[in-house]
Amino acid sequence: MADDDVNYNYEEESVVDGDTLMERYRRRMRRWVPMLILGSIGPAVFANIIVFVGSILVTLSKVYPDEYVCSAQPLDQFLEGAIAISLIFLLCFMWIFIGLPVSINIKGRKWTVLRPFTNIIFLGAAFLLIWVFSLAWWLYGSYMVGAGAWSCSNNTPALYSFSLFVVVFYWVGLGLGLVHLVVNIFSKQIGEGLKVGKRLVNPALADDDFLLAKFAEYDEGGTEQVARQHLGPLCKDCGRPLSTDELQEARELLDPDQTGFIGADAFLSWFRTGRVEEGEEKDDSEEEEEEDDGGRRKKR
Repeated sequence: MADDDVNYNYEEESVVDGDTLMERYRRRMRRWVPMLILGSIGPAVFANIIVFVGSILVTLSKVYPDEYVCSAQPLDQFLEGAIAISLIFLLCFMWIFIGLPVSINIKGRKWTVLRPFTNIIFLGAAFLLIWVFSLAWWLYGSYMVGAGAWSCSNNTPALYSFSLFVVVFYWVGLGLGLVHLVVNIFSKQIGEGLKVGKRLVNPALADDDFLLAKFAEYDEGGTEQVARQHLGPLCKDCGRPLSTDELQEARELLDPDQTGFIGADAFLSWFRTGRVEEGEEKDDSEEEEEEDDGGRRKKR
């Protein structure tokens, strides 16, 4: 990767949603550079195998056509195309590390033919273009390998076996790459989903900050209380939807005196353990209440 990409100068003073543009750029680099560069090492090894072994088999097919050319399906042509695509990918992969501009002079004027990658977007676009061509070619190759499974495997076992290897490993690698891409793009959403799943399995795994934040969304007026009719939606937002019977039982447990409100401490205790600890229920004989302008009751 060229130095221009790493040292790209965003203005530190530019702030968007609390983050400087430089901070956003660094996060994007940390997120995509390992996947595009380190993640390309595996495909690069696979491409080298295709080029090395495939070139030998293609050469043998020219010299000994009876032994290395399948009459049913042109597998040698598929390998030639796979070799060409692999060479293009390897050139693109090596260009990440070489990073030297190539220019030619035409009538005294200098023309730049190749430039180093100066932006992670350009690198991703180059890999995407190669992937589109490879996808179309491997679909064609998969059809040929499947159609020549019987005749080619008997007549030209070496050519067929390597073609089958190339096809199978391509699709396996593509599947793993897509999974990694989805996880990388939707890592935040997946993490939140896993947290919700954990809370569904075991409510005790829910952290207090999360529960209090959801509780505050239904706390009208900041009294650390929510109306009992909001208990159902609140539990659903916290990842623990309740049935009608469960909701009625929870309301009776959290608001035994029928005040119409549920306290934050009682809710946290109940959500984690299914019960309200002693001392967290409101004792009307020891506490005085008054109504505010909105008709809500609060402690004083």
